[in-house]
Amino acid sequence: MIGRGRNRNENTSNASRGDSTGVGHSNGKSPNSVYCRLKKMLIHYEFRPGQQLHIADLVEMLSTSTTPLREALMRLYAERLVTATPNKGFFAKTLSSMEMKAWYEAAFLVLVYSIRHGAGLDRSDKTARSISGSLNLGFNARNTAVEEICIAIELLYEEISRWSDNQVMVDHIRDFNAHSRFVRMLDLEIPENSEIIVTDMRELSMALRVLDVETAIANLDRQLKKKLERLNHLAKEGNVRSLSFTGIQRRSFDGYTVI
Repeated sequence: MIGRGRNRNENTSNASRGDSTGVGHSNGKSPNSVYCRLKKMLIHYEFRPGQQLHIADLVEMLSTSTTPLREALMRLYAERLVTATPNKGFFAKTLSSMEMKAWYEAAFLVLVYSIRHGAGLDRSDKTARSISGSLNLGFNARNTAVEEICIAIELLYEEISRWSDNQVMVDHIRDFNAHSRFVRMLDLEIPENSEIIVTDMRELSMALRVLDVETAIANLDRQLKKKLERLNHLAKEGNVRSLSFTGIQRRSFDGYTVI
């Protein structure tokens, strides 16, 4: 249900940005399909840290050809999901706690602005109802799959960003969700962390529904501080998993659009 909701919310915006998952398309070799499939792998750090992304290997792995593969890598480089060295090629990134810290801090600023802006609009009551109408954070963390919680959290962040009436901010939160997804899922795999995160997100959504701006912002600030304290550990764990190619035991994310 969560995944279907995301598709409904994003079909228009994704089309305007030229993005789609490519999932279910008959032409799996199209440039956009190759881009989306490779992006999913990179978001989940399914390559060794610093691994060179050889064109020939990726062409075979993704059953594509050189041109769409190169186009995909160029797009992913522009999105800072891979690195590149002149005359050497493209490389998988190492999960960096400092880079994640920057993403979380920037996202916090966007979300705070969005909350203040949305609460001050004449249509603020309708804005608040969008939270209760699009999300369900009433689940029990112990009985809910990590992916479902992760998706619900990302939906909430994106819905908040829409309060900004600023497409650049919405796009930034989408990029933040993608870049931080692996860390978020690692964090949610730890039962005690998962329960705390779900409780915090439920409190945040409740504050937003009644337009309690200061409580919502205080909640985000508290969550940010907790996350930053855990980032070093999460980054180390993520890189260990990438080295062994084990990744996170998860169901496919094909149920919603990767942007």
